[in-house]
Amino acid sequence: MSLASFIGAVAHAYHETGHPLAQSLKPHLLQAAEGAAYTEANRASALDDLGKTLSASDAHPIAREIAEIEALLNWRVAEPMQQHSNTLDRHAFTVLVGSSGLASSSIITCGLYFQSAGTIYPSHYHAAEELYFVVSGTAQWQKGDQAFVPRAPGDLIHHLSMEPHAMTTLDAPLLAVWAWLGDLDPASYRLEGIPWD
Repeated sequence: MSLASFIGAVAHAYHETGHPLAQSLKPHLLQAAEGAAYTEANRASALDDLGKTLSASDAHPIAREIAEIEALLNWRVAEPMQQHSNTLDRHAFTVLVGSSGLASSSIITCGLYFQSAGTIYPSHYHAAEELYFVVSGTAQWQKGDQAFVPRAPGDLIHHLSMEPHAMTTLDAPLLAVWAWLGDLDPASYRLEGIPWD
């Protein structure tokens, strides 16, 4: 499978949720896919369990397409997550579309996010409006100070600009597609108060 075809599959998955904002991503993703090209791949150590995550029985069908291209993706770790023992090497992301992605866009940023089992992504916020599409692994998601809610493969989670949110995995790792719209400046990203050890 080509990278352009995979980005097209991501566009379709978002569109099929029926959410108007998710559907608005489709033309931007398809346009960006036309210029998509792989770079030198990098694999974060958090991804040791990615294979079983992609083959999980409850995984969304797009997991099969991710499995075909995953080894070619440039996975990264967020520096704030590397500063503390309870998140060290337990998260990884890759940018498919965006100013630093494999396909260029100034309208959206879109990629994949992986989180190991038994891990929290602490409450954080950013200026961009965000749409997560769960591919594999039922995880607990929180907005603001609301209760954590389980979200399963195929679910769409919408975060407003500057809305604090957190994710916690239990027995299974999480794999999701994420997309930013609006103010894409990563400098607005902040982690909230974290109970580090």
